[in-house]
Amino acid sequence: PGVYDQMVVPQMIIHNGIYYLFFSTDVTNYNLDYAKKVGAFGGRHCYYSEKLFGEYKPVNKNGSVYNHENEIYDLTIVSNNQNIFKAIGWLNKDSSGKYIGKKFIGKLSHPIKLEINHDKIIVK
Repeated sequence: PGVYDQMVVPQMIIHNGIYYLFFSTDVTNYNLDYAKKVGAFGGRHCYYSEKLFGEYKPVNKNGSVYNHENEIYDLTIVSNNQNIFKAIGWLNKDSSGKYIGKKFIGKLSHPIKLEINHDKIIVK
C-alpha cells in the first residue's frame, strides 16, 4: 500500500467472504509520514478487502495485529472448520528470556488465539 519498505511472509485467509492478507514487517520499514500518522509497529500486520484484487484497507485502523517483534518473529495463522483462529510463530528469546534478535533458535511459541471480526483482529 506504499506504507512499508518491506513486507515478508505473506499469508492469505478468506473468512466470511472477506480476504485477509497477513504479512510481517519490521518497525524500521515504515514510511515516515504514515508512521507519524498511525504509529510504527513491528510484527504481524493485516489488510483486508471484499475483493481479491480490490482495495485493501488496514485492520484495526493501522494494520497492526501482533506488534511484539522482539518476542516472536512472524505468525502463521491456522483455523479449523469452526472459525477458530490460532497463530504460532518463531521465538526471538532464549530460555532465559534474553532477546537474541532475528537469530533462529528453533522454538515455536504457544498458540495465540485470534478473533477476526470484519475490520478488526483481536489477540486473545
